[in-house]
Amino acid sequence: MSRLGRQGELKFSSLCTDFASAEVVVNDANDDQHGWDHIVEISRPADPTLPADLQAAPLQCFAQIKSTRGSSCSVKLKLSNAIKAAKSALPCFVFLVKYNVGGVEPEFYGRHVWKDEISHWLKRAREMELSENTQIHKKTVSMRFGVSDRITGNPIAWILEVLDGVGPDYAATKQQISKKVGYGKHSVQGTLNIIQTSPADSIVDLFLGLTPDLPFSNFVLHDFRFDILSKHPIQEFESGRVSITPTGQPVVLHLESSRSEAFDLPAQFFATNVVPYKDPQFKTRVMAGQIDFTFSPQNTKCKFDWGLDRDKKFTLVEQAGLLTMLEWLEVGSVRFDVNTDTGKLYSGTVSQMEIAPDWVGPLAQSSRFLVDIIGKKISGTIDVSLYELNAVHKNICLAASLLANNSLRIEAEFESEIEPAQQMVGYFFGSVADWSFGFVVAYSNGVVVNNAKRVSMYFSNPKIVKKLVFKQDEAEMEKNIVKEFDRYCESKTVPVAFFENGNLAKFYRKSLHGDDFLLEVTESNTSV
Repeated sequence: MSRLGRQGELKFSSLCTDFASAEVVVNDANDDQHGWDHIVEISRPADPTLPADLQAAPLQCFAQIKSTRGSSCSVKLKLSNAIKAAKSALPCFVFLVKYNVGGVEPEFYGRHVWKDEISHWLKRAREMELSENTQIHKKTVSMRFGVSDRITGNPIAWILEVLDGVGPDYAATKQQISKKVGYGKHSVQGTLNIIQTSPADSIVDLFLGLTPDLPFSNFVLHDFRFDILSKHPIQEFESGRVSITPTGQPVVLHLESSRSEAFDLPAQFFATNVVPYKDPQFKTRVMAGQIDFTFSPQNTKCKFDWGLDRDKKFTLVEQAGLLTMLEWLEVGSVRFDVNTDTGKLYSGTVSQMEIAPDWVGPLAQSSRFLVDIIGKKISGTIDVSLYELNAVHKNICLAASLLANNSLRIEAEFESEIEPAQQMVGYFFGSVADWSFGFVVAYSNGVVVNNAKRVSMYFSNPKIVKKLVFKQDEAEMEKNIVKEFDRYCESKTVPVAFFENGNLAKFYRKSLHGDDFLLEVTESNTSV
């Protein structure tokens, strides 16, 4: 070591041990082949509230000291040592002691080996692999110190400030940087030969997820970092079978019936660039639950498939879309549009395919009603099978029919004359999967006709005046919606009629079976 270099190390040690706010030990590295001149241990003041076994461990870091005389603020490090510093879990620092002409007090500079240095040095290492000379211990990297690197106070205070800025888990943070830096969206690249034993478009089908797998030969995989492939492969296979899990882009599948009814459901759009857009084999795929179709723009050919797996779960809105499409196909063709946020991708028309089972139509109506009540956002998170939908169909169908009919007529015999009521109010509740819902419905334009003991009541224009949707059990939802029903009735100053204490499902079932039911009419919050 030169005399100047030794002076720099002594200056560094002197400054560190003069730090009064912590106990500092500067150990000379007996063997500095790895580039470290000193191992610095810093013990912060003990916490008087903690026993000795819970006190913080001393901080350890590596320091390399460089010295120079004159105007230069640039130093060189061996690339091999720089790589070790980048990968070490411990903090690493490079210091420069710059001696000026005339005996002026030397200037002190410091650099923490962090993101920029780690990235630069590891990239140099990757570039070296591609060169003929791979002896990294014979290569150097430069480090230039600027005004922002000048340390005017004690270097230990500066080190502690740097480490505090990183956070409590220094080693884990640094390891993440050194492992992830230089990698983009794809960390590996490879090549393989696909053996085509099926039709020519099988490779396109593979990338769209339409073909489960294909045979391959000569698979070679390389690490891909800093946009540079590793010289040697990290994995090789002579033969096997390859499968692709495609990643779709979100789109909206807009369905429209021959009667101009419409239903939108979220879908996934798949395309691949293994063949150019103008190639006859190019095609795209759209999936929305059990609806699955491909489209070839060059020959405008669309293959539309659907399934009716009653046990497999899909989102509620996807199941409603499937059932709706099949219901509409019973009476005519269905137009579809595939839309993105920026516009329409393409559109087409689906004609009747095979006849759907009889239960599809009623279940489609109740599932659409569920989506309307719960909302499409939540419906897109509820996974439910067609079998589970069918289990709640009767209750849902009842609520849907009550609201679908614009008017309600009730005829019954009562012991006494019934007071006129301007509104009829009731509530309904139910559940699907682990979500429950409830709503209060009010019919207006009430007319009551008394003819001896025979009473006719007419109400129209039903509207949902309160709705609740929660992830809770059905019993809890019943309590909550009854409270909302009571609150609404108490707020009305006009006569209000309700049956079976407002429970519409109970009233409807009793009326269907010809059973007696309870009727109440209130006015100014007083029962009659």
